[in-house]
Amino acid sequence: MADDKKKPGLFDVKHPMFKKPWIRALFIGVSTVLAVVEYFIDEPIWTVIFGGSALYLFWSFFMSKDKDYFQSEETDEPEK
Repeated sequence: MADDKKKPGLFDVKHPMFKKPWIRALFIGVSTVLAVVEYFIDEPIWTVIFGGSALYLFWSFFMSKDKDYFQSEETDEPEK
């Protein structure tokens, strides 16, 4: 039978791991640092890739209509 669960997309960041604000900031920060490093070593392709990923993550976590998902305290982890 077909499963009714929606399969996550390639760039779907709605994962319980991203519920913690410091994890979200870490991913955005690492992407930004990599974009800056690639810019200074004159690699425009990687600069665009990492810079775009940092912008996408920032938008997804803090500006999109789904930002409330990351603000909730609910997790998908099973209770012990």
